[in-house]
Amino acid sequence: MGATSYTGCGFSGKTPASPQLRSLPLLWESARNTAIFSVVYATLLAPLPYRQPDRIVIVWSKIKGDRNGVSAGDYLDWKRGSTSFESMACVEQAGR
Repeated sequence: MGATSYTGCGFSGKTPASPQLRSLPLLWESARNTAIFSVVYATLLAPLPYRQPDRIVIVWSKIKGDRNGVSAGDYLDWKRGSTSFESMACVEQAGR
């Protein structure tokens, strides 16, 4: 009867470390989920480090229906003639 009660509880008399080994996949999944959430939060969910992030916009140029970057000359013209924006900045995309 003693052997069956241990087996019924998920323990084996031959391998006393088995409960600890069975918990390793659960610990691994928990650590993996925590790491994934940390990356997702930092890149997608965290608020932007600006005073009013809901007022930030991206302006593109369209040529023949395709979205394109803006030339330096166009940017300077838009910045000079803009009355709708408080300020403008230009960002260069890596790999383009």
